[in-house]
Amino acid sequence: MKKSFLILSIIFIFIFGLSNSFNYGLTIMTDEQVNWALRTGFDSEQFKLYFDLSPNFGEELNMITITDLDLKLADLNDMIGLSAGVLWLNDRPTQDYIDAGENRSAIFANVGFNFHVQNVSAKLGVGYPVSQDFEPTTNIIDYLNLRMTYTVPKPANFIDDLKLQFRFTKLRRDISIFISTPIYE
Repeated sequence: MKKSFLILSIIFIFIFGLSNSFNYGLTIMTDEQVNWALRTGFDSEQFKLYFDLSPNFGEELNMITITDLDLKLADLNDMIGLSAGVLWLNDRPTQDYIDAGENRSAIFANVGFNFHVQNVSAKLGVGYPVSQDFEPTTNIIDYLNLRMTYTVPKPANFIDDLKLQFRFTKLRRDISIFISTPIYE
């Protein structure tokens, strides 16, 4: 337990040290039903890390989590870049569904293009589920993921950014609203 805590602390300090901003807000997660989640994350020029957490207080405590990590590989020009990442959906912790067993913990490794124009940024990626149970298909929608972020223009004296984000994959369609606070000014 102490070893795990130490490793997580070192990782957190490393991520915090390389980040330009800290994000916090809410996510509306839509799938079979609508769930609210708390969103946290870190942003920098080189990576984006988002974490959505939705506790379910029923007969027993269940957690729905989504972790989205995106690393910049290269800039192709001022508006287009290349990135790779991992999207981990742990969003059906105890319920039975037709398309998944009792638990659905899906990890998607993806690579894609990032686009940035003024207040709008987007990533269009192609991902492949890292799972032994995945059955390959010929439907391209099964492999695409799209993330679009709009930064609301702020008044002159504000340092925080208000952002709206839409995340679309085959298994998830999520909407987030969050504040991005600079760590270093």
